[in-house]
Amino acid sequence: MLFISTEVKKIAIFTLATCNLIVNVQCKIRDEKIIGGRKAYKTEGLFMASFQQAVDGKHICGATLYSPSYLLTSCKCISEKVNSTEQRVAPLPPYQYQVSAGSKYNFPKEDGYVTAKVEALYQHPECRIDPESWIWINNLGIIYVEKPFEEGQSIKFISFPSTQSDYTRARFDIFQDQSYRYNGNKMCDVFGWGCIRYNKKDGCFGDKIPLRLRKLQLITPEDCQENLCQVNGKICKFWPYQNNAFCAYVHIGFGSLCRGDGGSPFVCNNVMLGVASWNYNCSRKILVNIVNELDLNFMKLDKSRASCVCPIFGLFFTVLVLSHIIKF
Repeated sequence: MLFISTEVKKIAIFTLATCNLIVNVQCKIRDEKIIGGRKAYKTEGLFMASFQQAVDGKHICGATLYSPSYLLTSCKCISEKVNSTEQRVAPLPPYQYQVSAGSKYNFPKEDGYVTAKVEALYQHPECRIDPESWIWINNLGIIYVEKPFEEGQSIKFISFPSTQSDYTRARFDIFQDQSYRYNGNKMCDVFGWGCIRYNKKDGCFGDKIPLRLRKLQLITPEDCQENLCQVNGKICKFWPYQNNAFCAYVHIGFGSLCRGDGGSPFVCNNVMLGVASWNYNCSRKILVNIVNELDLNFMKLDKSRASCVCPIFGLFFTVLVLSHIIKF
């Protein structure tokens, strides 16, 4: 019989326990990355804002500061609850909402956190719901705030192409660069305060968390469609590339965009190239995400093209001024 001293046994037990601890810690860290990406660094995502309920600060969607008073989000985020009989949905009443920015948290925890009341909400004029797949088309919305945000240490406005032709060229260049394709060595970023864990039984986990970042890569239209068809037959009929959208894939592991991440920017090489639009139930199995293309004409807010819910006071003031003009 082999004799093992007490000291050797102690060393063996300690070694196994230490290894087990290391393995468990590594698994937890990896799981955190799989589900919810990683925490954004202090200098990352300074253009991010949270679209919230004004009454309690509850986070609804991500939004992107692209000018002092205007933020880009998704049309779905600023629209009323979907009625199954309608493809077009009315905008939300703006006075019930606010925007927070300047902090990695979307609630008062750090210096720099500021809020602004929403003055008006603009839907993309061609925003609608596909009747078969229930995926939003032209899923873009604009938030106009009462008090402009000021750039500083904790707030920066995002970079984006200045014209639609510049945008088309920038997106084409990224798509042509094989390094940004799945398993390449370049990645795009999406930021958000959405769920870091989700299941059908218990719902969303991840309230009161710091801003997170997820790495995504581009995939071909064919690969995109193959992934969408894994969901169900209705989703399979939706072609993003025919509806001003494209697909991005999780760089590594599982998980991706989740509830609360809608409206967040899709950023490649520090330039915004899209808005997070759709993911299948934060799925671990279907790793494809639909990203809506930008519409620079809409972002310049040609009011003849946009659907807006604006304050009643503004309408009243306009009528008052017109009545005085008519009197004179």
